[in-house]
Amino acid sequence: MSSTETKEVVTEPHHAETKREFILTSDLRREVMWLNKLMPNKRPIDTLYLKQFEQAIADKLATILDSNIEVVSLQFSFLEESIERILDERRYRSDKFFRVNASRELNIHGAYNLDMTRLANHRGEHLGHGSRSHAQPLADQFIMIRKEANGRPVVFIDDGTFKGTTVKRIVDEAGIKLEAVVVGIAFPGAKASLLDHHATGQYLDPDRIISVKDFVNPLDWVPMHDFLPFFVGCGKVYGHQDGVPYYNDEGFHYCIPYIEPFTRGKMGDWASIEDPIKAVAFSKFCLEQDIELFRYIEEYCNKKVLINDLVGKDLIPSIGLPFERATDSTNPVHATLVDTKMRVIDFLDASLQKID
Repeated sequence: MSSTETKEVVTEPHHAETKREFILTSDLRREVMWLNKLMPNKRPIDTLYLKQFEQAIADKLATILDSNIEVVSLQFSFLEESIERILDERRYRSDKFFRVNASRELNIHGAYNLDMTRLANHRGEHLGHGSRSHAQPLADQFIMIRKEANGRPVVFIDDGTFKGTTVKRIVDEAGIKLEAVVVGIAFPGAKASLLDHHATGQYLDPDRIISVKDFVNPLDWVPMHDFLPFFVGCGKVYGHQDGVPYYNDEGFHYCIPYIEPFTRGKMGDWASIEDPIKAVAFSKFCLEQDIELFRYIEEYCNKKVLINDLVGKDLIPSIGLPFERATDSTNPVHATLVDTKMRVIDFLDASLQKID
């Protein structure tokens, strides 16, 4: 080859690494609806502020996670509107079907709302399904579903499904005939599980398992409120083995938020944030944001917001009293010692100091 010739360089095609997906769902506009019980007037809360708050949490999470992980933010309102549209298009509004909604986040027109959640013991270990705070026991709710369905096939609705276990539980215990499953988010194994008639006891065509969003390579799915103490639905609900939340003498139930100091080193297991330094950094950011939000709320309400303004049996849906996961076999007695007349901001600041 002469010196004037150039050699053609052939490069192998570059295959971009498939990113894993961390799904972050939120709708803080709904999460602060309890403000209606505190407001001195009816002026609407600044939705732009709440959107900026949500974006700040999502952006921080993106910097905490590894570069091969993508944060996918979804609004519950988007999932709700999409599911409502599916119900219309599939004609599942017909009286021939009975609709059951298992999501507290979704307001589905004409559906029976199943008040079911996952309970944990004081160490944060999974106990199984149970009733939400101040709701009827699951057994009574299943009886009501069977009675109201009255033999009609059931369309099951939820914001998402990891493995399809919630659907199977309802089919088994309510004794219903399943017509279809309509969910917002579906993990890869969930649809396969629901198609297995040995698992559900019923045959379901793939066309009758419908999801708004499918994810190919999901890492985790966490609602934003799990990172924010004193938000409706925050964290793991502390409950009894018999499927009922634990209440103190004042009627408050308890929760373990998915951040430090509450998880005591479990953020890797609960929220896929494995690096303890990054877990602490994200926890501090969430607590700092939560404090700023409650300062905004106090200004908005023109009053100091106390814990007992937010938690208890008179607020539906109720907000759990945050406590730190126990690391031994003892009961979390310290949780019952929290002064519910304490200012929310003071509680959050004290929690922040524990991890500083």
